[in-house]
Amino acid sequence: MNGVRIRKTHRRNPKKKAEPLAEGRTGKRKGRKYTPEEIEFIKRRYNKLVQKGLDDTRISKEIEKKLGRSFHSIRNKIKSMRRGGELTKNPNKGKEEFSGGKVKLIKKRYFELVKDGLNDTEISIRIEEEVGRTARSILGKIKHMRKNGEIEENPNNISYFSEKEIELIKRRYNELVGKGLIDAEIDKEICRELSRKFGSVGMKLKSLRKNGEIGRNPNTIRYAQKEIKLIKRRYIELVKEGLNDLKIAKIIGNELRKDHLLISARISRMRKSGKLRSNPNNRKEYSDQDIELIKRRYLELVSQGLTNDSEIARRIGAELERKPRCVYDKINKLKKAGELADAEALREREDILGVAKALEEFGED
Repeated sequence: MNGVRIRKTHRRNPKKKAEPLAEGRTGKRKGRKYTPEEIEFIKRRYNKLVQKGLDDTRISKEIEKKLGRSFHSIRNKIKSMRRGGELTKNPNKGKEEFSGGKVKLIKKRYFELVKDGLNDTEISIRIEEEVGRTARSILGKIKHMRKNGEIEENPNNISYFSEKEIELIKRRYNELVGKGLIDAEIDKEICRELSRKFGSVGMKLKSLRKNGEIGRNPNTIRYAQKEIKLIKRRYIELVKEGLNDLKIAKIIGNELRKDHLLISARISRMRKSGKLRSNPNNRKEYSDQDIELIKRRYLELVSQGLTNDSEIARRIGAELERKPRCVYDKINKLKKAGELADAEALREREDILGVAKALEEFGED
């Protein structure tokens, strides 16, 4: 087909070695670069399908049928090529309505995955290939269906609070303000009482304050001039030692006997006001060692019975000293790239306790 080598996908058998394909390939798809012929084919098909009114999702699915690449791999490649100027912007936004069949599929899978403990975002990511629409559009549809009373509230969405919880938050907020606590300390205290993640109550406090349901907190964290000078001096010293903001905040927090999250917030504020320079040690990219650790720890934690990616990300984030949200996003990217198996799929495998086998199958290049 115009010089493009079509490659069939193969289902891996962990007990059987992959037979080498033509030109010495092993059949492993992880990290396989696109050939010049594949890139030219994507360009040609993309331009034709854009003219036919297809959005990126449907274009990716069409090209997937021809190249033997995953839907997510092709979609990400299109985005990459667009950023590099190799492809033009797609004017087709994909705002078409969901068909009746797809709505039924979303409802069916939604009820199944809610029982498995997944929140709306995780459900949307899990079923986007089944539905043939982006996770974002599915998430919007789920919210719309809930608003219309077609589906019930998802108890796994930690951002949703029950009426009982909201009343407790209001009551405890007023009590803790009276004790002189600032919002961050109140957030931490109530999250502990409700078994919520740190920050979730803080967001709810902002919402309640905006709606006039709670008053302004008169308590603010005040720093003496000598403390501000110490933060500046120690920040500059520790940046030179190669430490990122999180590590610096923990060290200064211990020295000042203040919560490191408050120190971190103060450093950010000082940087925005120009009192501190940016920290070149704040890592944005993951090293190969970080990625291998994520793969290995993910499989180990799943083998121990954990299937909630948010909790897994929290644990791995603590080890890497990264935000759980960043690790959660990285896990999803690894899954989409085929470098990591889904937790539920792994748990269903009979040899899930054989971590070494799982690492051999999914964790090595």
